[in-house]
Amino acid sequence: FYMDPALFVITMDTMKSCHDEIAFQSIEFWSNVCNEEYELQLLQQENKIVNLNKQSRYYVRGTLPYLVPVLLQRLTTQEDSNDDDYD
Repeated sequence: FYMDPALFVITMDTMKSCHDEIAFQSIEFWSNVCNEEYELQLLQQENKIVNLNKQSRYYVRGTLPYLVPVLLQRLTTQEDSNDDDYD
């Protein structure tokens, strides 16, 4: 199993989209990848992984330096938009 590099590029680009519905789909994708890798890590720590096909590939570890700035930008943009609603 591998993750196509194009998937990373596509999800990064769509997270930067001004259309929230589109951006949130990519954020949800990476959130699910994070959750799956976290669960696999817990199972591995408990020595419960016996299926070699279910081992983490640590995709998120490699993408964090790119994901975090985009997510922070989305959060601050979202916050700025909400502040305008109260005026």
